[in-house]
Amino acid sequence: MPRKNKKLPRHLLVIRTSAMGDVAMLPHALRALKEAYPEVKVTVATKSLFHPCLLYTSDAADERSSV
Repeated sequence: MPRKNKKLPRHLLVIRTSAMGDVAMLPHALRALKEAYPEVKVTVATKSLFHPCLLYTSDAADERSSV
């Protein structure tokens, strides 16, 4: 079924609070998302323990937040 509203969201919030392996793989998915939709702002919310997994990929998310 085709979507009625074809507009993309302006901001995407990705919440990942557990599973270190998932958090470690998240930058790859976020980078692909940003390449496909560069106008969408991406914020990642995760435990501060996992921030080092995201720090080396500054282009993967526009913002990072602790939960």
